[in-house]
Amino acid sequence: MKHILLIAYYFKPDKKVGSFRASYWFDMLSEVLDCDVTVITAEEKATGKNVHFVDDDGRTVLNRFIKDPGVIWEKNIKQFLSGSGSHVMADVVIITGGPFMHFGLGNWMRKRFGAKVILDYRDPFATNPIFHNSRIKRWVKLFFEKRFNKNCDAIITVNRYCADLIHGFYNKPNAIIDNGFDERIALHSAVRRTPNGNRLIYTGKFYFDPEPLQKATKNLASELVYAGADSEFLNKKYSNTISLGLLDHGSIFEQLQQSNIGVVQIAGGFSHLSTTKIFDYMRCGLRILVISEDHINKGALVEILSGYDNVCWALNEESAITSAINKLINSDYKQPDSNYIEKFSRRSQLNKLVQLINDVI
Repeated sequence: MKHILLIAYYFKPDKKVGSFRASYWFDMLSEVLDCDVTVITAEEKATGKNVHFVDDDGRTVLNRFIKDPGVIWEKNIKQFLSGSGSHVMADVVIITGGPFMHFGLGNWMRKRFGAKVILDYRDPFATNPIFHNSRIKRWVKLFFEKRFNKNCDAIITVNRYCADLIHGFYNKPNAIIDNGFDERIALHSAVRRTPNGNRLIYTGKFYFDPEPLQKATKNLASELVYAGADSEFLNKKYSNTISLGLLDHGSIFEQLQQSNIGVVQIAGGFSHLSTTKIFDYMRCGLRILVISEDHINKGALVEILSGYDNVCWALNEESAITSAINKLINSDYKQPDSNYIEKFSRRSQLNKLVQLINDVI
């Protein structure tokens, strides 16, 4: 194997969490496999050797009915590889989602390059409990998912609960690869926080109303820091809430190391959700507050946190959140096992991808 082609809609310097996974793979695969890695992305600001921008502009008959950017992007990628990108070579093609409709490139890639095709489902596509799709929409998406997976050589997702929601996942070579934390981002030798302080931080999107959290932190004279693109959901009347906007990954780590409690929201108690921020929280040694719309006693997040003692769970109610924060602040911090944390590094997770690539070739 000499050439890997990585097709990733989101890519650095995009600050969304969806870009981190593919960007890390692009940086590291050439090092661990001694190969050339090329990326095709819809990120217009992406630059660098072997990085190709292909936009998602245009129209097809299909995109009138399916509102997924991958519909147009698939068509444009084919045009690029048949034109100005005809010099691109591939022995292995890794296509990552979402969006997902460009997964339809699989069979075309196999014919054009004679390549092995690996599909990376970061989230379920056809059957995702978060989306209340109609029966017809689920049927249409499942039709495409079956075709995608038939025309690939291997499938990846982030946890076994997602795997159970993906059609035919276990019928192909497969791997469970968590997003993990980027071990290349250095931690400060001296963490700038007090052991039992009460600075809370939330990163990413809000899945439901954050006001109960804001009320609880206000009542406890705690500071709540938000880093993400959903600041409009915050109630501006709470002066203890600080919104920093969408930050790059390095700046997020700076903020995490000045905080004491990392906050997670889990929508609807869905078992397949394993939010990426949880790995950064553990890496930075934060106490963790998990807020849910429903009681959770199973699922991906429960399994991930099974070896991490500094966690409290609460329903999205002011009194429950207040009680959980008090418990976290007043309990003794238990140092987690370093080996347990290390297995969630992106480098450790990359080993699973390398093994899968070796298996399919």
